This record gives sequence, structure tokens and C-alpha cells, in this order.
Amino acid sequence: METTLTPNTYVKYASVALDVRLDQLLDYGIEDRHLKIAHPGSRVVVPLRHQMQQGTIVEIKDAPDFDKVHPILEISAKPLLTKDLLELAKWISDYYMTPLRSVLSLIIPTCIKKEIGPKMESFIERKQSRHVIQEALGNIRKKSPKQALVLDVMLHVKKGIFLSELKRKTTTTKAVIDQLIKKGFLKERQVEKERSPLEHLDFIQTQKKQLTTQQQFAFNKIEDALNAKRFEVFLLHGITGSGKTEIYLQAIDNVLKKGQSALLMVPEISLTHQTIERLFSRFYKKIAVLHHRLSSGERFDEWQKVYTQDASIVVGPRSSVFSPMQNLGLIIVDEEHDPSYKQSEKMPAINARDVAIMRAKINQCPVILGSATPSLESYHNTQKKNYTLLELNERINAKLPTVHIVDMQKEHEKKNFIFSDLFLQKFKERQEKKEQTLIFLNRRGFHAFQICPECNEILKCPHCDVSLTFHKYGNKLTCHLCAYSLYPPPKQCPSCKHEMLKFRGIGTEFVETQLRQLFPSTQIVRMDADTTRTKGAHKALIDRFKSKKANVLIGTQMIAKGLHIPSVTLVLVLNCDLTLNLPDFKAPENVFQLVTQVAGRSGRGHLPGEVILQTKFTNHPVIQCAAKEDYKRFFNYELEQRKAFLFPPHNKLIKLMFRSFDEKSLLRFANQYFEKIKEKLSKGYTLYPLVPCGISKIKDQFRYQILIKGPNVATMQALLSSIEIDKSKNVSCFFDIDPYSTFF
Repeated sequence: METTLTPNTYVKYASVALDVRLDQLLDYGIEDRHLKIAHPGSRVVVPLRHQMQQGTIVEIKDAPDFDKVHPILEISAKPLLTKDLLELAKWISDYYMTPLRSVLSLIIPTCIKKEIGPKMESFIERKQSRHVIQEALGNIRKKSPKQALVLDVMLHVKKGIFLSELKRKTTTTKAVIDQLIKKGFLKERQVEKERSPLEHLDFIQTQKKQLTTQQQFAFNKIEDALNAKRFEVFLLHGITGSGKTEIYLQAIDNVLKKGQSALLMVPEISLTHQTIERLFSRFYKKIAVLHHRLSSGERFDEWQKVYTQDASIVVGPRSSVFSPMQNLGLIIVDEEHDPSYKQSEKMPAINARDVAIMRAKINQCPVILGSATPSLESYHNTQKKNYTLLELNERINAKLPTVHIVDMQKEHEKKNFIFSDLFLQKFKERQEKKEQTLIFLNRRGFHAFQICPECNEILKCPHCDVSLTFHKYGNKLTCHLCAYSLYPPPKQCPSCKHEMLKFRGIGTEFVETQLRQLFPSTQIVRMDADTTRTKGAHKALIDRFKSKKANVLIGTQMIAKGLHIPSVTLVLVLNCDLTLNLPDFKAPENVFQLVTQVAGRSGRGHLPGEVILQTKFTNHPVIQCAAKEDYKRFFNYELEQRKAFLFPPHNKLIKLMFRSFDEKSLLRFANQYFEKIKEKLSKGYTLYPLVPCGISKIKDQFRYQILIKGPNVATMQALLSSIEIDKSKNVSCFFDIDPYSTFF
């Protein structure tokens, strides 16, 4: 579509961030007809190179920065971005060194840009009175029993019924209903039907609970900040089962009574379902849910509920931090330490926890960071008095579980490669008592890899730098990064042609099979990425386990947090040292957090709990601290380790990641970048050499990284911004500020 436009002079101008790949803001004139509806955050249609493009107004100003300015052609009736979200977007753009266009594309969902619109559905109503229909039924029943069945249902509905529901109840077709419409007994109209993920949620209304002394002290501190409408960051450090959620709920209740809104962030979708049930039972119908598993229509409806203030509570994972909430009074980040809050594979590489803190600061409201195992950075901030520390060190009506550390080197001598003797003994006891068991292994699949015993060749993905995982269901080797599969697995080594290939390593599928062989009558639920692919699978599996239709839950890290099931009295952690020795500064912290969190699922009711940690490093300080849920001892130990190498929180990090399908072009470009940084780097800052990432290739793209370490992140950002280098068409480079990993 071509449009001829003449540049003109306007009363006001708008700086627009376009959706297309153009990082620069462009200025457009605001015509008189648009002056009243043109606001920062409004969506617009503008001309660019003889085409129409969509974008977002970032700023209204009196004069343009360009000589020739064309007018805005179309503009949304209301701004889609709230004032605080636009300010937040600018901060993200600056801090994470990302074009504003890319930040806005992250904040405004695609379904909103496309204006998917409401779902319409046929609604059937009575056109005649019940008396008239009743009189005609006798004759209709003789001639058309199916029509009579429809009328029988219609006599008992109050106002009407959705067509889909009427067809389900009568097991009839639309043609039968059309005949009754034609005869004048019924009428049909289109009505808007809400696509709510909470539509079929069962719940029991609950009241707020009496707080313990420790809970009350913590809540009072939070309440003071809420009443004063004061920005303050609270780190709620409570051991597993100490009642952090009840504090969240009562703080939300305080906010709602003031006519404000609240955001509750959770790290994973599996946790979202459990959190929703607790919120829904306390704050019926005031909740909106936002996460990527929703359909486009559901996401559109939920977003609109928040935007129109029909929902005053939002719950969801990382992306929910961008909810279009009005009058925001409180933000809660549950499990604030969790790595899933960090976006690491594309710009902006945000940490949603830190973004939430900034949004709270913009809105001058408190933010609660909750965790049984806080990140070292957050806990260190409490020591520096940047955050307020609130502690809960007692369980509610329960005691911490007894923890046993099992030396798997000794178990291997007894040919116990999966389950230790202690676990088998304890598991039999639980079977007899009808209590439930949770088994954790942070690796899915049946076997970790296939290897040739002759030449030690491991079968790897041709597109990624990872081994292929064997899945017995489907009898295939699969890459967990790009979904490449080999079916069936080869019987001959591709290198030396040896024909006796072996499988090594275990996954959750293998553990399930072994347990079924040992205990055939055991009902097992397995929860990992393979069993939760479909919509609603998380909730269905958890519900099955909670209702005791299964007495064992086997899973990966998605079962490590948030589960509150009082009848779970035994937790087994397999290979709890799996990632302990990774060359990553956060590896010990990740192991401590994961082991502590999963151990905390045991003994959360009146029944005593036990935990079995199976490891080859029984005396390692991290394992010992996790066994005792001794966070402070771990913090002091790990802080000293970080200090020795000047890693966060003692310094700041920026990671530059380079990706390309052409490794030679990548190395040439990345080395130029490295030399430019080296020339300008100030004293007191460290530049690490260009090296392949821990996974050096994903989906045929080679991956290399450079690390910069130093005391001031702004200095490093300024240095990177000052570097002038010709962009490469074949190589992409992105900045990861405060990277979560220095290995992957």
C-alpha cells in the first residue's frame, strides 16, 4: 500500500518506537483530530518508506528532531502502556542495553497488538413463555422426541444456555435446535464468552489464619510500609513450611481494602496453579492469571481484565511483571532466588525480580522477596541495609524433617546403583502406613546418553553440543535443546562400527520403571517436561497426587518448590551433587537451593518427615548445610568463596555472548570486540578471554562468550556503549547484565 504525504508543521509531535527492526525513535506530527487521544503509551499507525507500520508513542514534545515529519495516521483510543510501564521500559532499555523497540515488544503481548478480540458464542433463550412451551410439548414429543428433549432442558434454565452446553446436555445437533427456532419456540443470539483459565477451578472459601508471633512481627513491618505507601524491599527469609504464603495473602488483603492492586510472581507455571488455588479461595474472582501456556484468546481476556481493572490481583511467572496494573500497591516475588526469573537467551536479558523491584520503586510501593534459600545477592543487600530482613525460622504446626546423608560410593559396592538400602527400607514403611513419597532427580528421560565402550564415542546431536538422551517411551534418542531425534537408536558406533553400544546415566523415566519393578502395586505420578507438555497437565498430575490416587511423585525441579502436601513424609534426592562441580560461580548456590527446597517438601503436616540425600560427596560443606537447612552457615561459606575470586556480590558482571552459524566469522568479529574492550578497560576491571560457552553450539549456531568483571556496572556499560565496530550480518552479539551463569 503506497501513500503520498506532504510534510507539515504541527502543534505537537510524537517520538515513536516502531515494531519493525529499527532501533532509532522516529518523530511524527500529531494532527488536531488526534491531539486529545495522543498520549505516551498509545499505539499508532504511521508511514515509513511508503508502507504503513505500527508503533508505540514514547514521548509527546513541542518540536521534532527531524526536518521532515509526516503525520500519525491512526491512533488507539486509550494508551496500552500505563505511565509506570513506559518509565520501566526506558529503565530496562538503559540498564540492559537493549533498544526500546525490543523492550516494548516484550511488554505488549502479541495478542494485544493483533487485537484478537472477545470470543463470541451462540446463546439460546426461550422465545415463548414456559406455559406456551409446556402446552405444545405433548404434541412435539409424539412427532419429534429430540426436539422435546431440547425443550425439556429449556424449561428448566433461568434465562438461557450456551449452545455448546445445550448440545452436550441433549446429545443432539444444531439442526434440531434450528427447527425449534424456526417454529418460534426458541431464539438465538451471539454473546461474549470469557476465556478464563479459572473457569473450572474448584475451591473452598477460606478465612485468614491466626499469625504466629514471628509471622505477626514480619507482617507488621510490611503493613507499616503499605500504610505509608513507601517503597521498601523486604526479604522474607522463612524456612520451608514457615508460613510465608499466609503473610502474602494478608498483605494482599490489606492492599485490596485500600482500593489498590497487587502482583504475585511465581517462578514456574507448576507453582502458578497451586498459588491460584490459595488466592482464589481467599479472594474469589478478583484474580487474573498471565503465563505463556494460555491460548492467545485467554491471554487477551486476562490482560484486558487487568487493564480495565476488573481484576485487582495478578499471578504469574516472569512475564507477569509487565501486567498493565493500575494503582499498584504491592509486588511479591515468591522464590526470589529462582533462575527462571532470568531471561538469558535474548535481549533484554532481564531478571524479573530486579525489574519488579524497579517497578515497585517507580510506584512507591513495597516489594516482598520471599524464599527459604535467598540468593546471595539479596541476602547480602540486607547486610548492607539496602533491604529489610524478615525471618521465619519455625514451621507452622510441624517440625523440620530428619535428614539422612547416604554415601553412594558404599552403596555401589553393594550393587545399589539407584536406590540405597536405607531408602528401600523407609519406602516400605511408607507403603505400609499409606503415606506418600516424593523422589527428585533433576534429569528427565530414561538414560542420559549412549556410548561406545570400544572408542568411548558418545552419540551427540548433530545440531547441538550435547549428548542425545534416550527415551524408552518412543524408543528414541532425543536432543533436549532442538528436539532432533534418532529412531530407533543405532546399534552400531558411527565412528568405529562397534556393535555393542551401551546406555549410561539415569533419568526420571528410568527411576519410574525401576520402582515399578520393585513395587508393582505402587501408583506413581511422574512430573517432568515430557509428561507436562499439554495444557493443564501440571494441574492434573498434582491433583492426582494430592487426592492420593498415587502414592509416589517422581519429578525434576518443577516438584522442588511450593508443594504443600501434608501426607508426604519421605523425600529421596537422587544424585544431589549432579551439578556441584560445574565451572560456574553459582553452581554451589544452585545445589544448596535445590536440595534444601526439595527436602522441605517432607513432613509439612502433623506426621514426621524424613529426607534421604544420596551423594558421593557426603562431607561437602554445601551438602552438609543443605541437610541441616542452615542457610546462614552456607551464606558465610559461599560469600568467602566468592570473595576469593571477586565474584558477585563483591563485584558486577557483564557477559557478551556471540552467536553465528559461521564459526570463523564469529571468531573474527568477537576477537575484534575483545581487542576494543581491552584497549579501553580501566584499572580494577577484569576482562576474561573469548571462550566457547558451556554448550558451544545450539541449533547449528556456535556460541562464544566474553566476561567483564568490575566494581561498577555503569562504568562497564559506558565502555561497551562507546565501542565503535562494524556490525556483522552473520554474527549476533547480545549483552547479559548480571548473568545468572558464567558457564552456559
